[in-house]
Order: sequence, then C-alpha cells, then structure tokens
Amino acid sequence: MVGSITYTTSELNVRGNTRGIALLKARTGGKLTVHIPDRRTGGDDKASSMLSSHIDALVRQHVPFETSKWKEVPNEVKSYVMNRVLITTEQGCITVTTMNTAYRTHKNRMFQHYSVFNSKEEVLEHPYLDMNKEEWTRVCDLFTSEKFQRRSAIKKENRAKLKIVHTSGARSFQRAKALLKNPEFDEISPALLYKKTHTNKDGMWTLEDAQENFISCNVRFNDAFHESEGKSYTKVEIFAMVLGTKAGYVRGLGRSVRSVGSSSSAASVDLSRRLEEVRLEIEEMRARQMEYEAFMVKRSDMEQTMREHLQMIEEQQRKKDKELMQRMAGATTEKRRRALEDDAGTTRNLVEQQERRM
Repeated sequence: MVGSITYTTSELNVRGNTRGIALLKARTGGKLTVHIPDRRTGGDDKASSMLSSHIDALVRQHVPFETSKWKEVPNEVKSYVMNRVLITTEQGCITVTTMNTAYRTHKNRMFQHYSVFNSKEEVLEHPYLDMNKEEWTRVCDLFTSEKFQRRSAIKKENRAKLKIVHTSGARSFQRAKALLKNPEFDEISPALLYKKTHTNKDGMWTLEDAQENFISCNVRFNDAFHESEGKSYTKVEIFAMVLGTKAGYVRGLGRSVRSVGSSSSAASVDLSRRLEEVRLEIEEMRARQMEYEAFMVKRSDMEQTMREHLQMIEEQQRKKDKELMQRMAGATTEKRRRALEDDAGTTRNLVEQQERRM
C-alpha cells in the first residue's frame, strides 16, 4: 500500500453508482429486450448496457465480497440476484457471466481503494463506498490473507507481461462496436473495431505491437481471397490466426464474440468438467469406503478386545468363586470338627462325673 490519499468520485472524474432509473424508464412497457447479434454471446445495444449496470448494482448490494472467488459466493445469493434480474429481462443466458464480471470488477475497485493506505489499521478507518465497517473489515481480512496476497502477486506479474492495452475502458468491445455503426457502414469489421479500441483520441496507437497486429490482419484478409484453397475463412477466424486463440475469448474482440470452434470447445470443456466431477465423486466414494472399512476393522478389533477382556473377567470371577467355595467348605469342615470335639469332650465329662458318683 502506498500513500494515504482518499479520492472522491468527482475528483476521479468517473461515473458514480448506477441507480437504475434509466432501466426503469426503458421497461415501462414490459421486460427489457436485449439484442444479441448472430455469432455473439452478448448484447451490443443500449439495453444491454443498462442491463449490465443493473446487474452490477445488484451484485454490489447483495453479494458478500469477503469471498475470494465468485464460485465461493453462496448459491442462494446467486439465485436471488438472478431472480431479480429475470424480473427485468428474459436474457438469463448472459446474466451469470455478467454477474461474475461485475463481482470481479467491483472486487478489483475495492482492492485499489485498499491499496491506497499504508496500514490495515488506517484502511479500516476509511471503508469503501456504501460499505459498513463490519463488511469492510471482513473484506480487508481477505486482502491481507496469505492466499489472496499470493494470488495477487501472480496476477500482477501476469499483468505486467501484457503487450497490448486497449482504450475501451469499462465498455465492452461489442458495445463499442455498436456505437461505431453509422449509415455509411453496414458492418464494422473486426480490424476496424480493433483499431478504434487500440488507438488514442489523437489516432496514435497505444503500442507498436497493436499497430503490427492491425497490419497483419489486413494482410491476411487480402491473402484469404487469393489463397483460400477452396476453404473460406470468416474475418473472426482470420483475426484469431493473427492474434492467437484463448479458450472462450477472441483476443482483440472481447468475450462476447464466439471463438473459433467454440461449440466443440464448450462441449469439450463441459465434458472435461463433468469427468472431473465424476472423478472427484469416485474419489470421495472411495475415501468414504476406506473410512468405513477402517471403522469396521477398528470396531472388530474393539469387539475382540472386549471379548477377551470379558473372558478374562469371567475367568477371574470363576477363580474367585472357586476360592470362596473352597474357603467356605474348609470353614464348614473345621466347624464340624470343632463341634464333634466339643461333643466328645462333653461326653467324656459326663462319663467322668458318672464314675465319680459310683
């Protein structure tokens, strides 16, 4: 953390938190309709932007940010936010992705606020916007955890390796493309979109690598018409050839553009995920089986020990009973002997007395 400076929204010259007023006005006649172009996974119109802002507001209001990942957010919270969104629109297919993005974006903004201060004690005295001190304390505990610090260092290192930066800001590439449309153009090409999102207001490229990518794309577009060898390539496919591929993402065009082979890739990812789930289930079942078998062995050993202990106690008791019986028998014999001796003595006394009288 560096410097103890607090910035307000006006000082940073950025938009404040959305209140959903535009969304309410837009859906006065019913649910909001979002336009999703062909071969796209996200919307590109104003309604899509309003829906994204609405989801962002719901995530900020209801999702606990002391969780380290989106998948750790309780399912009941996700379901609640989803149901609130579905009241507004039928576009459930893009809601989950937007919720995830809003969560990560807001978490990043909180971490930026956290990083301004020199110590945890100082940052606790300056909670993030619209957060009470208890919530902010839990978030700060997450930020100071060893696990979060380790992941943050890795992400920072990877971020430093990026060779290309864009100028679209928080606006999605699909929305930027929609804003570029005008009557003179029927369709904005991927190359033109790339240029608009990777050049500054003065027309200068953000980096030389970005300019080289743009030139390479145009060269490949021209070559595709002459060297297709009977195979036709879409502009997105050619773009992917130049910039490379990444699962679920077309570099330079954003996440809402379907990548090359996206359907098969998605199926493969789903299959891999399911296989992983099955593998984990099997391992869990095996672990439970091993625990059960270990318990049964332990139980058998305990039962055997108890049986041996009972046998020992019974044997000891039998010995005690035998000794007692022997003692009792000896005592009875001695008593009888003494009684007989007493009787014999009495008889002798009587005989002696009788003899004296005679």
